[in-house]
Amino acid sequence: MSVPKKSQNRSVPGTPPQLEPAGPVCASYARYSSDLQDEGSIVQQQEKCREAAQQKGMAIDPRFEFADEAVSGTKLKRAGLDATVAAAKRGEYQVLFFQSLSRLARESLISITVLKDLVFNHNVRVICFGEYLDISFPGWEMVANNLPMLHELFLKHLSQNIRRGHEHAMRLGYAQPDWPFGYAVEDAPGTERGKGRSQKCRRIYVVKEPDAGWVRQVFHWFTVDRWGISRIARELTRRGAPKDHRARTKRWRPDYVRRLLSNPRYTGQWPWRVRRNKRNPLDGTVTADVRPESEWGKNTRDRPDLRIIDDATWAAAQARLAKCRELAKAARREEGTIKGTNFRNTAEFPRHLLAGLLKCSGCGNAFTVASAYRMICGGVRTGACDRSTQLNRRNAERMILHHVLPRVFDDPDWRAAVLGELQTAWRERMRQHPNRRKAVAAELAEVEVMIESLLGRPETTSGASDLLLGRLEHRRRRRDELRLELKELEGLEKGAIPEPTAEWVGAQLDVLRNRLTESGPSACPVLRVLIGGSIEMTHVTPGAPGRAFWRGRLVILPAAVTRGVAGRFSANLPAADGAATPAPYEVTLDFIHRRGDAFMDRVKELRDRGYTIAQLEKELGSATAGSRARWRCGTGGMGRPRPPSRWPTSGGHTSPAPGWRAGDAAVRPRADGPGDQRGRRPRPRHGPQGHQLLVPGARPEEG
Repeated sequence: MSVPKKSQNRSVPGTPPQLEPAGPVCASYARYSSDLQDEGSIVQQQEKCREAAQQKGMAIDPRFEFADEAVSGTKLKRAGLDATVAAAKRGEYQVLFFQSLSRLARESLISITVLKDLVFNHNVRVICFGEYLDISFPGWEMVANNLPMLHELFLKHLSQNIRRGHEHAMRLGYAQPDWPFGYAVEDAPGTERGKGRSQKCRRIYVVKEPDAGWVRQVFHWFTVDRWGISRIARELTRRGAPKDHRARTKRWRPDYVRRLLSNPRYTGQWPWRVRRNKRNPLDGTVTADVRPESEWGKNTRDRPDLRIIDDATWAAAQARLAKCRELAKAARREEGTIKGTNFRNTAEFPRHLLAGLLKCSGCGNAFTVASAYRMICGGVRTGACDRSTQLNRRNAERMILHHVLPRVFDDPDWRAAVLGELQTAWRERMRQHPNRRKAVAAELAEVEVMIESLLGRPETTSGASDLLLGRLEHRRRRRDELRLELKELEGLEKGAIPEPTAEWVGAQLDVLRNRLTESGPSACPVLRVLIGGSIEMTHVTPGAPGRAFWRGRLVILPAAVTRGVAGRFSANLPAADGAATPAPYEVTLDFIHRRGDAFMDRVKELRDRGYTIAQLEKELGSATAGSRARWRCGTGGMGRPRPPSRWPTSGGHTSPAPGWRAGDAAVRPRADGPGDQRGRRPRPRHGPQGHQLLVPGARPEEG
């Protein structure tokens, strides 16, 4: 006897209907490789992902449709891929759809690394519907390890086919996809292939005369006018000279000019495949190495129709370049780097408080050191910026700290906001740390095994290649990061890291204050975190007669102060409920260095106490003429009326200029001593009865 099947939607009378639990949050990732492909590929891939999710009873959240447009799959750093991994790390979605593993990466090492990171570290279910890969099925690891190798092999075969086609076109005299500055490509007549929209033509090189004129001008400056390479680069940038089709910026740099002067194509000799590209499989970065001349010498073509520079000018340029290299050889090491060159990042190893923090709003360049205590826009040296006004670094440091310290460390609202964010971060870490600790320990064990495997290779110990050394360094850095994170998680488990309190926050803020007060290189990272990375500098030229100056704008956020207190422990976490969240603090500073302020304030203080000129000279260590000169120069900078360079004596004028006491040249007549025929006593060279100083607001004494 068959029992009738009950309806799934039937409910018991008198009871509310049961709502089905919400499904997992789904995301998708799409990518296409180059500008030559159809931009609609992203939309098409996303539509396929939605259809695949719908077939499984899911729906993709439009907020989590990640994509990369015109980005190679051999690169690890991609904006869309980074956003995909970051959202998975925050737990914002649980299922990820994409059409093929080749969309994730074209390098097997990158594909497997990213895939396992999503699956094991962030608990994401990955579904590659185009290749029937679903991590919920057993045995998915074998499929995931084999497919990326096939995608990588496809890329290598494609590269070989493209190289074969370029070599054939080169031998027939046709153009390649690349050409130097001063040339262009045109369609070759009679080489049409195909019909309609698919019709294509072979292309040939031609001299592009406007650009070729700049090439001749560069050689003339270098060989005839004997200009330096840096000066040529600045002049080209100042005149707005164009660059070749590969350039991404308008600025000319010395190394670009040096390569132009060393390019034999301008004499009609066109070599091919001089350099060989090498790609790092760890991150996809590409470097170029020079091939031996025996390889590219046979591919050199003689093209007299493309000559721009004559042989005499070329020989003179190469002779001068060789002489410059010979003169600089004593200042270089064996590997070619300049002695004393420091390749360390300015952000990681600053030399003063404002290193790398000041950015010019006009050209976008960072300020560099011009002298011991002065800075200048970096674009001035390359010709990209004409704002040559220098900035007094000590004065700027003093003004910035004067506005930053009280706001950050003395405001109770800011302290409350920092405490709230830290407490939220601590509770979130305590909630997630059991699972995270297991994942970190497993990854650490895997990385250590990889390091041991690399160290066990014989080529690693003797004559290691750059590829193996780079891979070993990458693994070691990752091991150190995992060890530090595991130590923090173990501290949370043992209670060694208690919940942040107001007293602890106050102590940490005091530590930051002490570091900033030192105003040394160690304070630069702290200031960089507080101001969000940089200070926008605007060049101001006053309309009235006066000197130009720089105006800086900086913004301080409460979240930045929290990161400064606890580092990555509280990054990207919202403030605690009920915590005060003050508005961002924005300040605009005019960096005007007024000459003689400190000296004049000291002079006024001593003069108010009754000091004479002789006593001032002894106290300040300055001669009388120097005191007068500094006083005259300083009054104009402080907005005060500037006195004349030489004041009249009391004998020639009955009263000096309004508002000023008699100057250094005024000598009062004495009734109790010898004098000249006008009743004036001879001027003493030294002594307590010296000259009187000019003080604003004072009245001349009666004789």
